[in-house]
Amino acid sequence: MVAADKGHEPEAKLWAGIAIRTYEALAGRMAPSNPGESAKGGKFLESAMILRSAFIGRYGESGGDFILDPNRLKTWFMSNLEIDLDAAREMARNWKALPIADMHKLRSIKKRLLTLRAAMASGSLGADEELKAWKALEPILP
Repeated sequence: MVAADKGHEPEAKLWAGIAIRTYEALAGRMAPSNPGESAKGGKFLESAMILRSAFIGRYGESGGDFILDPNRLKTWFMSNLEIDLDAAREMARNWKALPIADMHKLRSIKKRLLTLRAAMASGSLGADEELKAWKALEPILP
C-alpha cells in the first residue's frame, strides 16, 4: 500500500462496497429467464470482481471482508469454468482449429484470469496452486 493511500482507504472501501453491491444487484436482475440460458449479468459480476481484485492488489487481502476477501475471487473464477483444466490445456494447444464456441470458452477463461491479475500479484491467490495452474495457461489462450 502506498503511504498516501492509508488516509483514503476507509472512504475508498466505502465507495467500492457501494459499487460492488450495485454491480451484484444489477447482475441479479439480469438472471437468465430460461433454464440452461447463460447468465446475462456476467458483465456486472466481472466488473465487481475487477474492482475487488484491484482493491486487494492495492490494500491487501482480509479474509471475510466483503471487498478484500480473496476467496470471493477464487470462488467466482472456479464456479464459472465451463471446462476443466486438462480439457482447457488440450484445447489451448490447438485453439485455432477449434469451433468458435470452444474458442469463446478459452477466451472467457483468459478474461477471468486477467480479472484476477492484481489480486494474484500480491497475496494468497498468487500462491494458490489451483489458480497458478490456470494462470500458467494464460500465455497460450486466445
